[in-house]
Amino acid sequence: MKLLQCLLQPFGFKVLVHTQSPPHLATIIGAPSYSRPDIYTVKLQDNSIAEYSITENLLEAVLLPSPTSTTLLPDWVKGGSTATLFLSDMTKP
Repeated sequence: MKLLQCLLQPFGFKVLVHTQSPPHLATIIGAPSYSRPDIYTVKLQDNSIAEYSITENLLEAVLLPSPTSTTLLPDWVKGGSTATLFLSDMTKP
């Protein structure tokens, strides 16, 4: 799904460029156009810009971990779990 999303809306996605070992991390800044249907423009970490053809199989989408949700609940509380509530004035849960 991440690779498909990267191909459909590529701007800002991180990719690995496999031109040498280890591969370089880059950000897609230009997508294929009508006149150049297979060229992606990437910005490397050293701020240099390069173009790569999708047919060369040099670009690989980076699967970044999904952001964790912020909550005030403790880690052991999970959605959909059952709980028992005891109040100080109750004789049964």
